[in-house]
Amino acid sequence: MQLYSKDAPSETRHLQIEDSTLSEYQHFFYGSEQDTIPILFLARYWKEFDLFRPFVEEAITLVETEVFQTTPIFKGMSLQATMTLLEAKELKGFVRYRFELLLPNDNSVRQTFIKWVEK
Repeated sequence: MQLYSKDAPSETRHLQIEDSTLSEYQHFFYGSEQDTIPILFLARYWKEFDLFRPFVEEAITLVETEVFQTTPIFKGMSLQATMTLLEAKELKGFVRYRFELLLPNDNSVRQTFIKWVEK
């Protein structure tokens, strides 16, 4: 289900997965290397998207993460990802930002951040 307009800002990039970083992640969370790439591991690459860069140095708080995985993503697969800003909504005292990272095989990660606004 599409929750945003077709005019929502988006950006597509090819992700270069760092094997050593992936290996460290897998050893930390699983105790050994796996043949697949954990979907949530790919959130580390958000800062490479121009769409997300303005938030890298901002004081934002992650409040929700949704992971949708239909099929595994195997090591060595070409990873083209599209980031979309689903929502930027000013609410009482803060702004809520919702981003989605679309991955191969209809996999995705949606994350919601808030930024407190001083009045």
